[in-house]
Amino acid sequence: MTEWFGAKIIGIIAGSFLALVFLPPRSIPGFVRRALSALVFGWVFGPVVHDYLQWPMTDEKIIASGAIAAFSSWWTMGLIRRFVENYKKETE
Repeated sequence: MTEWFGAKIIGIIAGSFLALVFLPPRSIPGFVRRALSALVFGWVFGPVVHDYLQWPMTDEKIIASGAIAAFSSWWTMGLIRRFVENYKKETE
């Protein structure tokens, strides 16, 4: 999988950039938090997205799956936070 390392990095950075452009942070700490979470999310879940969509192993598909995972990171974490908050309210 080392031959796809460059494509994976390009996709993750592109998705992180898009996430920051579409939902801009209000402060520098917010920017850092959002950028790091997008990078980690893209790295971890990029292959999951790729496998889920059953794409062939090409540079374009590796870039796209990393970008999709990184781009959706902040919204996904927001959904998870809402589920956890609702669960806490129900169990109290």
